[in-house]
Amino acid sequence: MWTFFNVVRWLITGAALWWLCSVVFEEGTTADGAVFGLMLFGQVVFWPLLLLWGLPWLLRRRFARRKRQSIF
Repeated sequence: MWTFFNVVRWLITGAALWWLCSVVFEEGTTADGAVFGLMLFGQVVFWPLLLLWGLPWLLRRRFARRKRQSIF
């Protein structure tokens, strides 16, 4: 299950970065426009990708099964 999720996660990441680069680095874009575009559209890509990569890691760490401690 995690392997399938990792593959889908990499596909979504690649598609998001490809979209970002195609929007920001269009023909005729100046350097100032590229920097502004990265800041503006980068927010649209960065936060969902952070959730996509960080949330499973956080859930695995937080809800990990604890080992029972024996009395003896």
